[in-house]
Amino acid sequence: MEAEHNSNTLRDLTDAQRIAIRVLVMGGTDREAAEAAGKTRETVNKWRHRHPEFRAELNRERKQLQDHHVDRCRTINGLWLDFVQQGMMDDDLRPSRCGAGPAP
Repeated sequence: MEAEHNSNTLRDLTDAQRIAIRVLVMGGTDREAAEAAGKTRETVNKWRHRHPEFRAELNRERKQLQDHHVDRCRTINGLWLDFVQQGMMDDDLRPSRCGAGPAP
Protein backbone atom coordinates (compact mmCIF):
# COMPACT_ATOMS: atom_id res chain seq x y z
CA MET A 1 0.00 0.00 0.00
CA GLU A 2 2.89 2.37 0.69
CA ALA A 3 4.14 2.01 -2.89
CA GLU A 4 0.67 2.92 -4.13
CA HIS A 5 0.65 6.00 -1.89
CA ASN A 6 4.09 7.03 -3.11
CA SER A 7 3.11 6.72 -6.76
CA ASN A 8 -0.04 8.76 -6.12
CA THR A 9 2.00 11.39 -4.29
CA LEU A 10 4.49 11.61 -7.14
CA ARG A 11 1.68 12.01 -9.68
CA ASP A 12 0.27 14.87 -7.61
CA LEU A 13 3.57 16.77 -7.73
CA THR A 14 4.65 18.99 -10.58
CA ASP A 15 8.05 18.73 -12.23
CA ALA A 16 9.04 21.97 -10.48
CA GLN A 17 8.09 20.47 -7.10
CA ARG A 18 10.11 17.31 -7.80
CA ILE A 19 13.13 19.45 -8.71
CA ALA A 20 12.74 21.53 -5.55
CA ILE A 21 12.53 18.37 -3.44
CA ARG A 22 15.78 17.03 -4.93
CA VAL A 23 17.58 20.27 -4.12
CA LEU A 24 16.16 20.43 -0.57
CA VAL A 25 17.01 16.80 0.16
CA MET A 26 20.62 17.47 -0.83
CA GLY A 27 20.78 20.33 1.67
CA GLY A 28 19.86 23.25 -0.54
CA THR A 29 18.00 26.29 0.70
CA ASP A 30 14.51 27.36 -0.30
CA ARG A 31 16.13 29.98 -2.53
CA GLU A 32 18.35 27.41 -4.25
CA ALA A 33 15.42 25.03 -4.70
CA ALA A 34 13.33 27.86 -6.14
CA GLU A 35 16.05 28.87 -8.61
CA ALA A 36 16.46 25.28 -9.79
CA ALA A 37 12.69 24.84 -10.14
CA GLY A 38 12.08 28.21 -11.79
CA LYS A 39 9.88 29.42 -8.92
CA THR A 40 10.12 32.00 -6.16
CA ARG A 41 11.52 31.31 -2.71
CA GLU A 42 8.09 32.13 -1.28
CA THR A 43 6.48 29.44 -3.45
CA VAL A 44 8.91 26.76 -2.24
CA ASN A 45 8.34 27.92 1.33
CA LYS A 46 4.57 27.55 0.88
CA TRP A 47 5.04 24.08 -0.57
CA ARG A 48 7.16 23.05 2.41
CA HIS A 49 4.67 24.36 4.94
CA ARG A 50 1.23 24.07 3.31
CA HIS A 51 1.35 21.35 0.66
CA PRO A 52 0.81 17.92 2.30
CA GLU A 53 1.93 15.87 -0.71
CA PHE A 54 5.08 17.97 -1.13
CA ARG A 55 5.93 17.63 2.56
CA ALA A 56 5.26 13.88 2.52
CA GLU A 57 7.53 13.31 -0.47
CA LEU A 58 10.24 15.60 0.94
CA ASN A 59 10.18 13.69 4.24
CA ARG A 60 10.14 10.32 2.45
CA GLU A 61 13.17 11.22 0.34
CA ARG A 62 15.04 12.65 3.34
CA LYS A 63 14.39 9.43 5.27
CA GLN A 64 15.56 7.35 2.32
CA LEU A 65 18.81 9.36 2.10
CA GLN A 66 19.32 9.12 5.85
CA ASP A 67 18.85 5.34 5.74
CA HIS A 68 21.38 5.12 2.90
CA HIS A 69 23.93 7.12 4.93
CA VAL A 70 23.37 4.92 7.99
CA ASP A 71 24.01 1.82 5.88
CA ARG A 72 27.20 3.35 4.47
CA CYS A 73 28.41 4.28 7.95
CA ARG A 74 27.85 0.73 9.16
CA THR A 75 29.83 -0.62 6.23
CA ILE A 76 32.68 1.86 6.73
CA ASN A 77 32.77 1.19 10.48
CA GLY A 78 33.01 -2.55 9.86
CA LEU A 79 35.79 -2.11 7.31
CA TRP A 80 37.68 0.26 9.62
CA LEU A 81 37.41 -2.11 12.57
CA ASP A 82 38.66 -4.98 10.39
CA PHE A 83 41.59 -2.81 9.27
CA VAL A 84 42.50 -1.83 12.83
CA GLN A 85 42.17 -5.39 14.08
CA GLN A 86 44.39 -6.71 11.28
CA GLY A 87 46.94 -3.98 11.96
CA MET A 88 47.03 -4.88 15.62
CA MET A 89 47.46 -8.55 14.79
CA ASP A 90 50.25 -7.70 12.31
CA ASP A 91 51.84 -5.43 14.94
CA ASP A 92 51.61 -2.47 12.54
CA LEU A 93 49.44 -0.36 14.82
CA ARG A 94 51.49 -0.43 18.00
CA PRO A 95 51.53 2.97 19.73
CA SER A 96 55.22 3.45 18.87
CA ARG A 97 54.48 3.04 15.15
CA CYS A 98 51.59 5.52 15.28
CA GLY A 99 53.60 8.28 16.94
CA ALA A 100 51.93 7.74 20.31
CA GLY A 101 54.96 6.50 22.18
CA PRO A 102 58.72 6.13 22.11
CA ALA A 103 60.28 4.23 19.23
CA PRO A 104 61.34 0.65 20.07
